[in-house]
Amino acid sequence: MRAPPRGTADEAFAIAKGFRRAAEERRVSLSASSTMSSSSETDYLYRFRARQDKEDGQCDITARGIRWWSGSSSVWLPWSVIAKHEVSPKSHPKAMLRLSRSGADEKAVILTILEANRERAYANLMQAKETINVVVKRRKKHDNQKKRALETKKKNGTGDDDDDDDHHGEEKADAPGGS
Repeated sequence: MRAPPRGTADEAFAIAKGFRRAAEERRVSLSASSTMSSSSETDYLYRFRARQDKEDGQCDITARGIRWWSGSSSVWLPWSVIAKHEVSPKSHPKAMLRLSRSGADEKAVILTILEANRERAYANLMQAKETINVVVKRRKKHDNQKKRALETKKKNGTGDDDDDDDHHGEEKADAPGGS
């Protein structure tokens, strides 16, 4: 396969496609060789070395959230508290990932990717970003499916809706005064 010219949208697409393929191969190889029993370990998607608050450690992207940890401390961010994620541009001297939390008073977590050179660090950053994007898409799709299922139940009258609660309230009100 011939590489597209540098600096084009085709090049960016080819790079993203390669990251997706590598991430999928990594997931397949992990699931095939994995004998892990705990659910927190089996939902692991991607790991990279990163620095947070001047301390070197590891960052795990899992199906449940993002965890940075070192020998002495750790930070756990479930997907429900991550408002958005941003990456530094390739022209920036450091490959950085910023995870903003959903609370107004919450401080963002900034991770600097630790690699031997800028190119490898940026490649790791792009793989982490792609993995996060895939998880966010899946979560949105799952949440939308849940919403649709609840709406369908309510329309069909098989779900718990406000009318049923009012009806039960009327029965209770009628029962004591009926005798």
